[in-house]
Amino acid sequence: MFAEGKFYLATQMKTDYVSSGPWVETVEARFGVGINNNGLVDQWTSWQVLKETYESIPGFSKQVAKAPASLDLSMLSPGHGFLFEVRITDATDNESKPILDGIRVRYK
Repeated sequence: MFAEGKFYLATQMKTDYVSSGPWVETVEARFGVGINNNGLVDQWTSWQVLKETYESIPGFSKQVAKAPASLDLSMLSPGHGFLFEVRITDATDNESKPILDGIRVRYK
């Protein structure tokens, strides 16, 4: 829930969460892969909007399942290296400077 400019996540566990933001409207990312093994990116995904997703857990009144934001990379060819770019657009009335504290890349 949101109240007085803060996000509150009340859970049926030991810890509840409060966050004062900052909140931004649009975080986009794209992923590139180097196919020719020459140190250059040969193929890019399109820019994709990234958002965490939240879903109610059946049987719990206040418990929420959270899934991290992710990119669809299925259209990329196998390669020798990769590059990741992020673009943040603040479309809110308040000045926001979000913190990206981690990026996880999993590949086969």
